[in-house]
Amino acid sequence: MTWTTNRNTTETDPAKAFVAEARRRILDESRPRILRCLRQLNEEQLWWRPNPRANSVGHLVLHLCGNTRQWLMHGVGGEADVRQRDQEFNETGPIPAAQLIEQFDQLMADAERVLEIVDPTTLLQPITVQGFTENRMSAIMHVVEHLSYHGGQIAWITKMLRNADLGYYHGADLNVTG
Repeated sequence: MTWTTNRNTTETDPAKAFVAEARRRILDESRPRILRCLRQLNEEQLWWRPNPRANSVGHLVLHLCGNTRQWLMHGVGGEADVRQRDQEFNETGPIPAAQLIEQFDQLMADAERVLEIVDPTTLLQPITVQGFTENRMSAIMHVVEHLSYHGGQIAWITKMLRNADLGYYHGADLNVTG
């Protein structure tokens, strides 16, 4: 059986196909979408929030950096767990846009490094992350889902503040069926 991970890549090993697909979702989908939003927002917009209990785009970026480092670099890659979760949400900002973009770019480079070296034969190996007993595959899936979830929030805030189409699928016919 051949596992299709995207339009251009096939893999015969399901574990390798899973890692390749996770890598694609993180690096080829979430990364450019989030960066596109960050580059469209000024500093005031990056730290805007509708009420004190809501998160700004800046908070969400800091949160994604902390969470991805904890789950992927630590949980999957075995690096030290240096996360300080409360600081992600207590940041009063504003951290300049260029600094947030640099921090997110570095996160994505580190994620790519870990995903390139992950041994697919260890995906079911138990790990403990953030107090949860998981395995490497579930930790990778958590990162994919978490980036997508908060990436959607970042996109919504960007669309609302800029009244603009983000053009994620520019040129693609999304009405194709079958």
